[in-house]
Amino acid sequence: MRLSLQFTLLALASSVFASHGFKRHPKRSSRLQARSETGIAYYGFQNSTMTACGVYSNDTDYIVGLGTDYVTWESKDNCFKTVTVSLRDDPSKSVDVTVTDACKDCGDSANVYLSVAAFEALSELTPGVLNVTWSFADDSASTTSQVVAITSSEAATTIETTSEAAPTTEATTTFATTTEDQNTYVATTTSTSSSSAAASTSASSSSGGNVGTSYTTSSDGWTLKTPLKGQDLIDYFHYDVEAADNDGVANYVDGGSSGLVYLDGDENVIIAIDTAETVALRNSVRMVSSTTFNPGYLFLFDIKEIPAACGTWPAVWFTGSNWPEDGEIDVVEGVNYYTKNIVSIHSGDGCTMSSSTLSSLVQASLVVQGDSNCNADVSTTGCGLSLDSTSSFGLPFNQADGGVYALQFTESGISMYFWNTGSVPDDILLTLATPTSHFKDLMMVINTNLGGTFAGADIWSTENAGGQGSSCAEITGNSDAANYILNTGSAYTDVHFSFRGIYIYTQ
Repeated sequence: MRLSLQFTLLALASSVFASHGFKRHPKRSSRLQARSETGIAYYGFQNSTMTACGVYSNDTDYIVGLGTDYVTWESKDNCFKTVTVSLRDDPSKSVDVTVTDACKDCGDSANVYLSVAAFEALSELTPGVLNVTWSFADDSASTTSQVVAITSSEAATTIETTSEAAPTTEATTTFATTTEDQNTYVATTTSTSSSSAAASTSASSSSGGNVGTSYTTSSDGWTLKTPLKGQDLIDYFHYDVEAADNDGVANYVDGGSSGLVYLDGDENVIIAIDTAETVALRNSVRMVSSTTFNPGYLFLFDIKEIPAACGTWPAVWFTGSNWPEDGEIDVVEGVNYYTKNIVSIHSGDGCTMSSSTLSSLVQASLVVQGDSNCNADVSTTGCGLSLDSTSSFGLPFNQADGGVYALQFTESGISMYFWNTGSVPDDILLTLATPTSHFKDLMMVINTNLGGTFAGADIWSTENAGGQGSSCAEITGNSDAANYILNTGSAYTDVHFSFRGIYIYTQ
């Protein structure tokens, strides 16, 4: 899927907003004997990677990863057992799968992840998540390490009928805005079949991620200027060392000396959160580029994982030193267990979103209905849009092996795009339209705030926010976000950003 969000700004005064969880509950051991569970199923690309059960799996295998109450890298008693997974609302649709992995990012142990083939036996990949019921088969024990594809007759029928996926639609939406002089432009929407676009790529992180060496130039005149991977990505930023803003309880520290920023075995950049159980403020990281950007750049963010836990407020964004007059662009932002990414712009006085723009929104909707004023002094949400895709953020994004966010920042406008891994066009640059903006001297920022005015406050107790479902107050059993964050460090184990790379282009 390709999602394009293009903001056309006319004589914009500028904008910024200082950036916009889900606890893994420890369960009682008696839970291990449960024969039936009701939870959420995600899907995860396999890419021939080693699983917790010690085998290599592929997307075509019918396998399942269970929560850490059932399988861990140390506890493998349930490996290679057969599990039957059924749609909660339609139990006639089911699939038998083999346990081969632990799902450390699934949150509740009732949640699972399925291989692509197993997920597609129940539904198309588009929803990103499914409500399911699952249980172990009575004769599920296996004495071999071979992963066998086992399906029920109904599931096999489903596979047969969906073996050739219908072409996806690529939507490009132009979001027009108005300035104080009431200049207006009509928003336009175009759709083309994915068959007319370049073939997609599903390269894994071990082979360089979604953005390969072929992404150096485009027919639109974009040329790769700065590829950032591994240590080069880390060195491109400096660290803010201070207490967090927006009432957050994060304490931003030097990522190097604290050990919170490092490279994993695949040379992905990990940006983590401190896990000390009880703290006065919880150490986290805010990385800021020394380079500033004016119109004339295209950025590709190839991200494998985004922090997902109650209390987290991760963001990838751009801001000027004079806020909000210099502007702010939020490319990736959400909180807690959100599954829908928020993209937004924040400005000084004089920027609103036109009624024609609002009526033509495709694949996104206003965060605050009726609020079309981008002036951050009037509304802190600015012109914020929540993506319809439920795998554009959080756990579903991570289970889908991440994806690519793109920001095109030119004199004619600001455009944002999103693709999940496996749907990224080979010629990603050719597919980007030419967009608009008058923001200036913007720094690139990557940070994870904790709690505060977004992850805490009213959102902490709000159900169904951002596609999350249950509120964090309900999930954690704690009505106080700050109290939970500062006294439950174990909730942030393996909660981190993982960047395959950032690629900066110029024309």
